[in-house]
Amino acid sequence: MDLFKRWMTLLILVIATHSSYITARRHRHHHGHGRDKRQHSPGSYVLDVPDPEAGDWEEWSSPAPCSRSCGGGISYQTRQCRQDSRVPCNGASKRYFSCNIQDCPEDSVDFRTEQCSSFNNVPFDDVFYTWVPYTKAPNKCELNCMPRGERFYYRHKNKVADGTRCDEEKLDVCVDGKCLPVGCDHMLGSSAREDQCRE
Repeated sequence: MDLFKRWMTLLILVIATHSSYITARRHRHHHGHGRDKRQHSPGSYVLDVPDPEAGDWEEWSSPAPCSRSCGGGISYQTRQCRQDSRVPCNGASKRYFSCNIQDCPEDSVDFRTEQCSSFNNVPFDDVFYTWVPYTKAPNKCELNCMPRGERFYYRHKNKVADGTRCDEEKLDVCVDGKCLPVGCDHMLGSSAREDQCRE
């Protein structure tokens, strides 16, 4: 009789554990807490080309590392056309989306300033300068820097790092050298505008 009770107790424990596991999986599936759902289905994103989609594409890759640890970085996913696709693939092979949108600590260095200062230890015409951002150049997504105390600026890079603000007064960010719009929810490709975020 004792053996029967032990077996029944064990059976009940197994059933309860299995039920909890199934419930947790369903919860993650419906509420988006699963890691795979977050990785492979960004809520909003921007495609590298706006062309209509055609052909048989493979699944999107896992996200690339975020370009920033805070302040609104950019990640991306890529995909390839299946080799056995009967129709030539058309459409985007890369999509970009926001990541690490939480505010940076108050004592953090501005992201563009950080990129300019990385050239402080690189001689420029045999002179070491302290470089600061120059933001009056036509292309906001180039890394233009000016030596502190001087009257000229220099383009150190054709593209700033992804996630760099185009303009400090706006949320729009540079992605692959282009200024792209960001919603008031700090998400790239989001249609949320200021009045919606205030609700």
